Amino acid sequence: MWINVHIFSNYITSPTEQHTAAIVYGAMLLLNGMLFNAIRWYAVWKRRLVRRDLDEQAVQRLTRGYLFGLPFYALAIVLSLINVELSLAFYIVIDLMYFLPMNFLRFGRPDIFSVGAQEVPEGHLPHTHVKNELPEVAREPE
Repeated sequence: MWINVHIFSNYITSPTEQHTAAIVYGAMLLLNGMLFNAIRWYAVWKRRLVRRDLDEQAVQRLTRGYLFGLPFYALAIVLSLINVELSLAFYIVIDLMYFLPMNFLRFGRPDIFSVGAQEVPEGHLPHTHVKNELPEVAREPE
């Protein structure tokens, strides 16, 4: 990814190369997104690498949520043929959609992190009988 940013930052200032730089930047983001989604779908297909006790709908919502960026990256590549500044703004908007909590883009909020959290009655915590102290060791004076 750093190579992509390096190429982009070197050639975006050139009036003759800025369209090419924006296209290459978008193509690399699109390729990265496709590879990430391929790995994600492999992991969740038949629960190969996903815990079986996670909610199936939540896992699918989260997986589909990662797919929304791919058509936007393709659209930004097309925009870079027309207007480089507009495509750059669009790349920033795509990044913000991934980082900001926009629930309507994530197909609902997956509650996968609440799995396994249980209320424990008072006094029934594991290892309450174990003290967190190290035994004294006899040392020779220095």
